[in-house]
Amino acid sequence: LKLQLEQYKSLEISMKDQESRVFIAKQEFPELVSASKSLVTEYQALLQENNLISQQIGNVEQIWLTLDNNSLREDSISNDASDVHYSSPAKKESLLKLLKETEHILSEVGHLRSANEKMLSDISTCQAKGAELLSLPPIKKTYKNEIQSAPILLGEKVENELVFTTDSEVLTTHLRNRIEELERQLAEEKQDREENLKSIKSAEQILSELDRFRSTNEELMSDIAAFKARESELLAFTQKLTSKNVELQSEFSAIESKANELEMTEKNHAAAELQLKNDVEQLQRNLAEEKERRQEETRLLARQVAEKTAKMENLLEIVNTLQSELSLLRNKH
Repeated sequence: LKLQLEQYKSLEISMKDQESRVFIAKQEFPELVSASKSLVTEYQALLQENNLISQQIGNVEQIWLTLDNNSLREDSISNDASDVHYSSPAKKESLLKLLKETEHILSEVGHLRSANEKMLSDISTCQAKGAELLSLPPIKKTYKNEIQSAPILLGEKVENELVFTTDSEVLTTHLRNRIEELERQLAEEKQDREENLKSIKSAEQILSELDRFRSTNEELMSDIAAFKARESELLAFTQKLTSKNVELQSEFSAIESKANELEMTEKNHAAAELQLKNDVEQLQRNLAEEKERRQEETRLLARQVAEKTAKMENLLEIVNTLQSELSLLRNKH
């Protein structure tokens, strides 16, 4: 009886110890379950973010393919435009810069893919660990059923008490370590997510820069088209100017020959005029001399006429005298 009483007391002590352990387990296990549920919800959020990142990577790849096609088209257009005597160092420099930016985008996309694959593997690991955590309530239930059936299987529980206590402590330690590991992995996943978001932002900045380069290239292509149209207009205007210049040159040659001819005629007229002036002056001199000579002759003739008139008068007087004498002589006879 004493031995049975001692065993019964020891069983009561062990039952009290087990009840305290069950109370501790009841206090600890709900936190573990809630922590596992919160981890599961966070993993689901990470899955959604992973899907968003995958979609963004797909968008980046599509934009890259579009930019690649546009760059090929712009290269073909720029090669066609290089035939039209335009200087293209700036264009080549911009294309090289665009190529470097696209290579950087490809490297960023590769990093995003590797980070995405790592995140997927970590999420699958976390899902497996979350599934292990979700399997904790049945363990707790089994443990609780075993505690409730302790009075019936008292002898067996007493024998396995030490093993059960050790297993529960090991399980609690294992769960705590697992939760710490999952929290650490969750922190790493959050850090990776932040890095991925930073990479996505940098990729978006690079894409905006590429859009700016593409708009600049489109503006350059429109400027090249405008320059081509302007060049065609200038070529047509140059042809018109050339034809007009040839026409004006021919007209100028005709006018120049005619001017030379008129100049020669003018020179001839000037020479003739000078000769005529000289002739007129000579004639005027001759006329003056002739006038003087005629006047002299007139004076001489007038003097001679006067002299002859005087002589004639004298002769008339003589004749009259002779006639009178003759008449006297006649009368005498």
